[in-house]
Amino acid sequence: MDSVVADIQESLLQDFGSRLRQMRKMRRLRQLDMASFGLSYKYYQRTEAGQVNPTLLTMHRLASAFGVSVYDFFRPKMATESSGCPIWTGRTPFGVEC
Repeated sequence: MDSVVADIQESLLQDFGSRLRQMRKMRRLRQLDMASFGLSYKYYQRTEAGQVNPTLLTMHRLASAFGVSVYDFFRPKMATESSGCPIWTGRTPFGVEC
């Protein structure tokens, strides 16, 4: 595989994992809590670390767990106010009040 393609794939998985971590923490969930949504702890941990390329069905399960749509995993990154609260355009995702 071309090294540029490999770098892009690794970056995508890392970004996806970072987004999962952000959503999980906003929900005040632990990685262990993801088992209650049908995801094994180890699998979720590896996904969040960017070591797993999840299937569409897994992404749907994750979206359901966080109360978001699969699209929200791929939205442009959010900015934050000086208070650390996210600045959203449109509806507030995740159902989280800051």
